[in-house]
Amino acid sequence: MGAGTAGQRHIAAILRSPCTELAAIVDVNPESLQQFSAIDTVRSTSLHDTLAGLQPDGVVVATPTDDHARSAVEVLDAGVAVLLEKPAAATLEEADNIMAAAKRANRPVLVGHQRRYHRQVEEAASMIDSGQLGRLVLVSGMWGVRKHIGYYQPEWRRSPAAGPIMINLTHDIDLLRYLCGDISELFAYSDHSVENLAKEDAVALSLRFHSGALGTFAASDRVVSPWSWEFATGENVICPESGQNCIHFFGTEASLEFPNLIMWKQGKPNADWTGRISPDPCQFPYEEPFVRQIEHFADVVMGNAKPRVTLADAMQNVEAALAVFESARSGRSIQLNQDSVV
Repeated sequence: MGAGTAGQRHIAAILRSPCTELAAIVDVNPESLQQFSAIDTVRSTSLHDTLAGLQPDGVVVATPTDDHARSAVEVLDAGVAVLLEKPAAATLEEADNIMAAAKRANRPVLVGHQRRYHRQVEEAASMIDSGQLGRLVLVSGMWGVRKHIGYYQPEWRRSPAAGPIMINLTHDIDLLRYLCGDISELFAYSDHSVENLAKEDAVALSLRFHSGALGTFAASDRVVSPWSWEFATGENVICPESGQNCIHFFGTEASLEFPNLIMWKQGKPNADWTGRISPDPCQFPYEEPFVRQIEHFADVVMGNAKPRVTLADAMQNVEAALAVFESARSGRSIQLNQDSVV
């Protein structure tokens, strides 16, 4: 459901995986469906009719954020599992409505934070959790791109729900929570002066994690930069790969460049700044995260796995993103009462 930028990536993943079959593409705009005329599948402008006629096993909801709750609830009320694009919802109230529908239908919801399916993320989590960095003390990250002007032609992309905080920073918040633990407090500045739209142009964060680690993160969709997840990994084909890491984790025994995993260490415990620091890169074959995610969704639909990113987990990312808006508006730090969830 939804044949825009995100929907197209899910469609490609479904077609590439031997585990899934594309039953239909639904979009309210008939012109959006024309680009898929060469694909042998149902194309429809009505979610209701498609659900009734095909009775699919699962639906990927990849509509604009403001529509996530409406479409997800309709799918769940039809008794069908949902893969819901991030952010899971625009508000916590909308997320509650999705969760209530999932309980009524007794069907699962998997939230599409596809970065969790990168091998680099799994390896970084292992390095940090196993203590290879010692105690995690600091994390510093950035996400900077200059999106093309046509990106903002649809009116919904000019709203705060479609700005870099909700559309892009929620991915990085999810990664930071997954790798560093839950966030206890944040402070944020935001700026609108480049484009003067309702959505922000830039945001800068200070973070405190429950573990005691501190962090900073800066994000903008109006800057020329090689430092973003997309440029670092080459995950998005419209962003030429730069190979430049965009997050650094600092520990008492070693530090880690991420996502391309270069660990810097001195080779002996309790070393200090007089010792030579050497890089230790980690390499492994690339696996398409959207394909891994859709195959995980197939396992979830069949009852063979639990969602890797639950709605409750994803909504803590939304809670943190909404706190970014509140902190930037009020000029004060925001306390978060986050607990790890599964």
